[in-house]
Amino acid sequence: MEFLAALVMVFLFFAFQAWEKHEEKIQSKIDLDNHLKRTKSINQKIEQKFDQLVMDTITPHIEKLCEKRHYLVIKDEYNVENFEALEKEVRYFVSKVFLPVHKEWVDSLSAAWQYKLPSGAIDHSKEWVNETISHFLNIVENTYQKYRNDFENKYTEVRKFPNDPYEYEKFIGKILQNDSWRVRVTQGSNDQGADVIAEKNGMKLVVQCKRFKGTVGNKAVQEVLAGQKYFNATHAIVVASSGIFTKSAQKLAARSNVELLHHNQLVGWNPQIF
Repeated sequence: MEFLAALVMVFLFFAFQAWEKHEEKIQSKIDLDNHLKRTKSINQKIEQKFDQLVMDTITPHIEKLCEKRHYLVIKDEYNVENFEALEKEVRYFVSKVFLPVHKEWVDSLSAAWQYKLPSGAIDHSKEWVNETISHFLNIVENTYQKYRNDFENKYTEVRKFPNDPYEYEKFIGKILQNDSWRVRVTQGSNDQGADVIAEKNGMKLVVQCKRFKGTVGNKAVQEVLAGQKYFNATHAIVVASSGIFTKSAQKLAARSNVELLHHNQLVGWNPQIF
């Protein structure tokens, strides 16, 4: 009888131990679930605050950015839209406008909240910045597509450009004039490599204009460099109606700080972004 009672006691002891372990597992799972819920809640709040910061920053400038989208995105020789110029513009916007605001926001967060930020968000790593630029590009593109008809109706004039080379130079001068540049169109054989000379805010710009359907070569870059030296200009641009340049022209332009643009890219051109 005593043996049976001892056996029952042993059984109860191990049963109680198993029950305790089971309860600990349940409690651990509850604690883990609660932790995950709190973490998810914090992450959602951070994402919401980040999204709100993005919208607060971009909203005052969205029309200008969509205007840039209209002018800067052109179709290449394969009839494919080229977004490189727009990405450069958005990169400048994110760097100069958004990142300073974002840094202030991050600095205002507690250490616990900063710990929950995505990797690279605190130190603005290259990968995180590139992801942010893509996010801004998507906002601009989605907004532009939503109101595409309105933007095309508003900004179609620059799409229509003259066939005559001299008229094309005037056309380029008009684009710059609309952006508050003081413009002189040389229109002569003795232009020294500058078809258009423009000045604004202490800057002097010389432009070589090429009303071409095909590829613009190295000679145009050499001409505008000569014009820049002759007129003591601070900036030099080759503008082509095709927007297509040879590899040789691109290499020389890159080494000489000469910009190669389609005339759509000239609208709102700001030398600070290059």
